[in-house]
Amino acid sequence: MTPEQIVKSVDRQSFIKAAVILVSAGFFLLMWTFSIPHPERTEFKVAAPFGITPAQPYYSEGFTSSASTQKAHAATISAIDNKLVSFWYGGSEEGARDVQIFQASFSGNKWSRASAVIGPAKVQSDLRRFVRKVGNPVVLHWPDGRTWLFFVSVSVGGWAGSSINLIESDDGGMTWTKVRRLITSPFLNLSTLVRNSAVFYTDGSIGLPVYHEFIGKFGEILRINSNGRILGKKRLSHGKSSLQPVIIPTSKTEAIGLMRYAGAPPMRLLQFKTVDGGNSWSLASKLQVQNPNSSVDAIHVGSGRILAAINNSPMSRSSLHLAISFAGQDWNIFHELEAVDVSPVSHEFEFSYPSFTRDGKGLFHLAYSWNHKHIKHVRFNETWLNLKLMSNQTAAVIKQP
Repeated sequence: MTPEQIVKSVDRQSFIKAAVILVSAGFFLLMWTFSIPHPERTEFKVAAPFGITPAQPYYSEGFTSSASTQKAHAATISAIDNKLVSFWYGGSEEGARDVQIFQASFSGNKWSRASAVIGPAKVQSDLRRFVRKVGNPVVLHWPDGRTWLFFVSVSVGGWAGSSINLIESDDGGMTWTKVRRLITSPFLNLSTLVRNSAVFYTDGSIGLPVYHEFIGKFGEILRINSNGRILGKKRLSHGKSSLQPVIIPTSKTEAIGLMRYAGAPPMRLLQFKTVDGGNSWSLASKLQVQNPNSSVDAIHVGSGRILAAINNSPMSRSSLHLAISFAGQDWNIFHELEAVDVSPVSHEFEFSYPSFTRDGKGLFHLAYSWNHKHIKHVRFNETWLNLKLMSNQTAAVIKQP
């Protein structure tokens, strides 16, 4: 063959290979789309109103985690029966091979000693695939008594190479099932992460907020049934600057969503919403509330009010505040949880990754990373909240344009 013929042959082979790859990818994506039914109608399951609010205000602070690891981060907290349970990841350093997911329970006004639940070695053994690190636990408690723990694992690269895993316990976290790896993406099942709590639908399924970090940064919500089967997913945002969504249902059909912002200044919290049970979502837009590229969590207080824990700063996570809004409109930053004046910005002082829950008696519980060394636990009742809001009526309210 002449050189020209060889070049043409190589070009033809390259074209055929590329065409086969594209066709295969298209077929795979098509199969992915049609293999997952997308329910046409959804409604949120919203917690019933709590009973009589206690007359006396209550507020306390403590620490969830024991000093068993050098680092502790990314807590999740939930009320299970008559106790609280919290999970976080800890080790010598974020992303280190010795990092494991820990748990502790709170009953009798005291936290138990932290114990390791799962680490890379166990995940690797169960999945029969190399696992380098784990992180971002998210706990879910089912009405029938089961506890689910979602977490991410990484085999290669950074957090953008994550996959979501699931383990289950039917004895309150004493024992756990083998690890299951959720298939959430047709692209090698990579770059799907979890951070914030799931919401319940009236049909018994859940909506798990997730996000992607590979190439783009955007949020999604996975529809998962009670057996752990993924029923569908929907986009919550697009582009390269939104991640770690949290969804707060306020009625069967309405919910407010908040997201961490990782784009160009001005650094502001992102908000989106639904009025049809999550069948469609509005475009995420910037609030006037500051966000230093940091995780946020929020919870429905009742009567349309949303309580959030935020790093109210454009640059630093060295302060953490409580904020409240009615239906996601104007926001009132009314209580300072932590504040250290750090200049220039330093990671030595960081209060971040909040997680909210409310127990059966109506008590609010907030867990968050305290300087990446401990997990702090703050609890208060609605009386304290209302009195605090009344005393801050003259505080500046962040209004939306």
